[in-house]
Amino acid sequence: MKKLLIVLVVIGLWSCSKNGIEPNQVPDAVMSSFKSEYPTASNEKWSKGDTKEDYEVKFDFEGKKWEVEYDKKGDWKEKEYEIKFEDLPQAAKDYISLNYSGADIEETEKVWTKEETYYEVEFDLEYKEYEVYFDSEGNFIKEEVEESHDCGNGDCGDDDDDDDDDDDDDGLEG
Repeated sequence: MKKLLIVLVVIGLWSCSKNGIEPNQVPDAVMSSFKSEYPTASNEKWSKGDTKEDYEVKFDFEGKKWEVEYDKKGDWKEKEYEIKFEDLPQAAKDYISLNYSGADIEETEKVWTKEETYYEVEFDLEYKEYEVYFDSEGNFIKEEVEESHDCGNGDCGDDDDDDDDDDDDDGLEG
């Protein structure tokens, strides 16, 4: 039993760390760009980005939680930092209030790409997870919705593969 526990802990640590990388694994061009733009950054956590040639860093800078993605040449691709919901443009706040009354706001971010600046608001509502996007003026762009893995009281409904609501899929009653 002890050996099994040790193996599980080692596998868990490996799987959690396989996406993260050490700062010495980040190309010099990327690290140089990062240090130049964010000289007083702290709590840096590096990982591979969306492609195997991109690098992502999460860090604290000037009182905000940041995330920046770089290509291997050190050019930034996307930047974002957390903001307070209250700091959204009024149009975005109004849209959320009108269309998602009772939303439990989890995170609000300001995001920059080379092409645009936009806002992303993440929240839970009625056992669904929402990501709603607004342009720099606060105008609605789109929403993405997923079923939540947290169903409040644990009853998410019928999760089996058949079409009835009996919480099994063996086709037998009782």
